[in-house]
Amino acid sequence: MNTSFEHYIFLAEPFGFGPISSSIAIARQLKILDPQKKIIFMGSGTSHQLAVKSNIFDENYFVEDMSESSFIECNSEVNSTNCLIIANTYPKAVLIAKQAEFKCVFIDTLFWMWNQLPIKALDVMKYFIEEFHCTDVKLDRFGFSDIFMLVPPLIDVDVPPHIVKHPFLLVSLGGIDSSLYDFPVFYQKLIEYISKEKKLKQYNILICGGGNKFRENEFKKYENSQLIITCLGPHEYMSKLRVADIVLSSAGLHGFYENYFLKKNVMFLPPQSYSQYLQLKYILNNFSKVIGANFENLEMSHSLRENMPELERINEVKRTNKFLIKDPIWKKFLNIFEDFHTGKIQTDWKSEKNKLQNSRLGPVLVAKEILSLV
Repeated sequence: MNTSFEHYIFLAEPFGFGPISSSIAIARQLKILDPQKKIIFMGSGTSHQLAVKSNIFDENYFVEDMSESSFIECNSEVNSTNCLIIANTYPKAVLIAKQAEFKCVFIDTLFWMWNQLPIKALDVMKYFIEEFHCTDVKLDRFGFSDIFMLVPPLIDVDVPPHIVKHPFLLVSLGGIDSSLYDFPVFYQKLIEYISKEKKLKQYNILICGGGNKFRENEFKKYENSQLIITCLGPHEYMSKLRVADIVLSSAGLHGFYENYFLKKNVMFLPPQSYSQYLQLKYILNNFSKVIGANFENLEMSHSLRENMPELERINEVKRTNKFLIKDPIWKKFLNIFEDFHTGKIQTDWKSEKNKLQNSRLGPVLVAKEILSLV
């Protein structure tokens, strides 16, 4: 492929694992298609954590306060003529790239959620929109632009299975530990419960997640001969997800797609962010036999709704999360979880109302399009 760009810098919003995991999937395909290109990651938080774990990027730079000088300060070989910035669900990165006079593309994993575009479309060469087939969102709802490109899910599940002892329970908490919400108190209580619950003794258990507490091994005290708590790179995590007998998963978009494509017997955990609440609501509406503990399932009052102002929705999520660990909400969650891990209820993906038509080639399509830009 003929392109003037020699370097590609990925910038992923350090919130959860969604932006960085999809960035890693695309970066992997860039390396396969053109191994000579230098693939770089810059960022902080859970995004930097997973980028390092992935072993995909040629260089990883921890940059907490991104600025227009960050690109050339980190790598002297980079300049505005030989480098393309790839901003994943990270509006601030687009503005920084523009100020630094670097060309940029934007990957939007939350297009379905916005009440207005998070960036100016004219500031980027291409605007990739990840499909979320549980919502009926029109591509042109903010006006038509030929830079928009709708792409299939940005995940890679084609990895070999890992060898584990069965029965195997995989608990995926995602990378929700962020400056916006901090580590959820619900997850803290869940980890402690799983480590002590005698009814789970038959399972070999792996709890995965990201953030400071995982980085600093704060959960080590809960481990035992049948329970491991750690942060895994995407490839290793997927290899274990493939063989899990049951899965307890955060309600992130990519966690949904991973379980959907692998047809896992999964139970989705209560939302820990605004996007997770909406995603889980749409998923449960589209799949009548998928197990999930959304606030409605827990008979929990709240005021979350579509198109909420940012500060209002953040405060409401923080408020609701405080109540998740209190009786009787916690007991209602445990009742659902017990029915799930004992086999009384299970997820059946065949109940889908609107089937996904596109393939799992989203990362390949995006990588090819990026390499074609000049």
